[in-house]
Amino acid sequence: MKIAIVGAGISGLLAAYLLKKKRPDASITIFEKDTQVGGNVHTAQLNVGSSHHSSVLRWADLGVNDFNIATYKNILALLKELKVPYKPLENSAAFSTLDGSISYVIEPGYKAGTRSFTTMPADVQKGFDNFSRQAPLDCQDPQFAEFTIAEYIQYRNEKNLDHDCDFYPAAFVEYNLYPRINGMYFVNDTAPSTMSFVAIMNHYCLQEGFGGDLPERVYIEGGCQTWIDALQNALIQQGISIVCNACVQVLGGISGVNILIDHSEYEHFDAAIMACHASTSLQLLQQGITNDMVRVLSQFNYSNSVAVAHTYASLLPLNKDHWRTYNLLIQRDVQLRPYTISYVCNRHQNDANNRLYQDANEMEYFVTLNPAIPIPEEYVLKQSDGTPAQAYFKHNMVNTESLKAQKLLWGRHRRGVQGQNSIYFTGGWTWGTGLHEDCYSSAQQVVDLLLVHLLEPEWSTLELSKMSA
Repeated sequence: MKIAIVGAGISGLLAAYLLKKKRPDASITIFEKDTQVGGNVHTAQLNVGSSHHSSVLRWADLGVNDFNIATYKNILALLKELKVPYKPLENSAAFSTLDGSISYVIEPGYKAGTRSFTTMPADVQKGFDNFSRQAPLDCQDPQFAEFTIAEYIQYRNEKNLDHDCDFYPAAFVEYNLYPRINGMYFVNDTAPSTMSFVAIMNHYCLQEGFGGDLPERVYIEGGCQTWIDALQNALIQQGISIVCNACVQVLGGISGVNILIDHSEYEHFDAAIMACHASTSLQLLQQGITNDMVRVLSQFNYSNSVAVAHTYASLLPLNKDHWRTYNLLIQRDVQLRPYTISYVCNRHQNDANNRLYQDANEMEYFVTLNPAIPIPEEYVLKQSDGTPAQAYFKHNMVNTESLKAQKLLWGRHRRGVQGQNSIYFTGGWTWGTGLHEDCYSSAQQVVDLLLVHLLEPEWSTLELSKMSA
């Protein structure tokens, strides 16, 4: 069995890892266009100034940065298997406007119905408590499958007309729900009210523990690049070839896939797993792309984001006593580019009591995704190589149309787009909202599907090439 994987982000690496576990005899080659693996994982090594020394070596995750191990069951098992160390972080949040007219915090451990500390205004807390109890139940109800978040809020409030006040008060929606949605990476370039209710709840349930136990969010010691490196090393030890700086084109067919490498030579594989963005797959598939594939892949749109490590406190709550691990910006009448969030890295890395970093903690530093106001150049931190500590990312947006396309991709009874002309797809865009636990599920499912198609006679590539979604 000879398999090509195009893309060395987390989904591509996981697909290789899981396939090798099930078929140790498989020959697997991963092709990656960049110089390193990991996709949207980017750990920056920083020189952070202090009052006693000119600089202290620190790090910050500019991309993927933490996990909720209470819900990331597969990722947790993998971290343990790879012996990757992790630590609990301070799971606190602040919500504020830039001018400080509204500002409140939610302390670690807060959950609806508990007495853990929060300074939420009464109407905000009432809506939050109702939402954290009711929304996880509603998102399982098929009647809400195509609701936007605004439609869902309106529906629940109309159901509550017999009471004196809204089930979800306007203050909760404006000062908590929409700002939190603004901090979710998969939102689109329009108002947060238009986002898919189901997609939003996938994030709340996986990342924040809605509908289950309190979240147990952890950070990886040394940054997320640590566990990517551990996974890469495990693949290399298993004999999996990882080719970086690779320019490839994919030609699928009923008898397998030919990969054109660097415009010079072809290599034949039994199948190819496209572990790259949907838009990239459309560009790389030069032969064997079916109408079904085009119809599905074209439903996924992307947004570009920037992450910056800095010391510009103007992006944090005006009241410094309200600084927390996650700092959400309350924006009124947002119509464009809603995605923004700031992390206090000293809290996020939970190093306040770590004597090794005492000096660095005298100077707090931050990471902001898509800053709402420009960060002056002198506040941008430098990486250990002297370059600005910033990174650019490409994220797929999740709406009702893309969720429908996911269903078409996988199909029912293994009769979806997957496997047509020996081509398969995995990645954050293929499953849920693309959190790493979603990526694991996608990789696991695509490996299982590929093995069924290749090893069971009744699922021949000829039959698959003729299927329609």
